Amino acid sequence: CHTGVFALRADNGRQLWHTPIPGASTPTVAGDVVCVIPSYDSVAALRTRDGTKLWDFPGSFVSPGPGGIVFVESDSASNTSAFALRAGNGRKIWGFPGSLVPGTFAGIIFGIVTSDAENPSSVVYALRASDGERLWHISVEGSQEPVPINGTVFVTSGSETGVVYVLRARDGAKLWQFPISDVEDMPSLAVAGGVVYVGQGSGTSGDGRLEALRASDGTRIWSSPTLDSGTPLLAATSSAVYVGDGILD
Repeated sequence: CHTGVFALRADNGRQLWHTPIPGASTPTVAGDVVCVIPSYDSVAALRTRDGTKLWDFPGSFVSPGPGGIVFVESDSASNTSAFALRAGNGRKIWGFPGSLVPGTFAGIIFGIVTSDAENPSSVVYALRASDGERLWHISVEGSQEPVPINGTVFVTSGSETGVVYVLRARDGAKLWQFPISDVEDMPSLAVAGGVVYVGQGSGTSGDGRLEALRASDGTRIWSSPTLDSGTPLLAATSSAVYVGDGILD
């Protein structure tokens, strides 16, 4: 019995290689490199062809980026930092003094820097993935991560109740906004067919809802109350919205 990271042929399941790395996390593939996080909190990069270990870097989170880049997040007792690394050799390209949100859009990645853990305020940044240049930013109350979906980014501001700003990803222009009843219970979002679907749990306020809003300007198309305290989980296509966890009235 062996433990570690394995590569298997997709067509017949035959083992291609095995690298003995203890406690490896879910693999992340970036070009010709597969990254895992072993039990000792360091990102390890393996060559996809034969499993040879190419480099490692201190970190507790890794996500793929465009153009042969991987993003690695490192936590210390005092702060969180993120880095863009060249996937092939682990060379540091740029750094960021906060957290990065997985996924890029048109070469842009989003990050957040939070200033105070007890009474948090944050700055959300749009960064160019290739070199880390800060393209635009917005200051908000609280510490909720931005949610990028397609060409739009949803940014929450507030301490208890609050508001979600809907921004254009490429330049940060505010398109519209909508209120939320519980900032700690971030609404679930899905976008399809020119419609933004927003699911909010009722929490203690008793006003949980599933709403369909026009993506261009936020006009409400329809709304349905939810009876469950949890946030309904959503997925959507142009013809239907699917609710995975929630009770509709």
